[in-house]
Amino acid sequence: MNTLLFLRITILILIIFTLISLFRIKEEFNRVTDESVVNFLRYPGEQKKCPHMTGNLASSNFTIPELGYTIKLCCSGCFNSILNGINNNQVYSIGEFNLDDIDDLEKYHLERNLEFSFPDLNQYLGRMTLYKNELPVQLLVS
Repeated sequence: MNTLLFLRITILILIIFTLISLFRIKEEFNRVTDESVVNFLRYPGEQKKCPHMTGNLASSNFTIPELGYTIKLCCSGCFNSILNGINNNQVYSIGEFNLDDIDDLEKYHLERNLEFSFPDLNQYLGRMTLYKNELPVQLLVS
């Protein structure tokens, strides 16, 4: 009887620790997303930083199949991850940069009290854009 009770408590503890770990992974992923949006705001038309691995410089161009647009990333691994996210309707998507995006980015900028001024993004309206969690992270080149 005591063995069965011990086993149940052990399983319960494992489940709790697993849930806590999953929450931390999600929290870490959202932090990375924040940095990719900050990089977009800091260098909107430059494709300077990789939107997937946000600490890396974007140094390689990759063409998105069937669309003909070029994305600038740090490596082919990031390209494969982004394509997988786009094709499975997950974290990444592609769309046209619009006024709602500017409003969302301005709100994001104000909420986080970023140390640099909000850039003029009107010049990019209509450009195809890579989105991560529905926020722009890189303007694509045709």
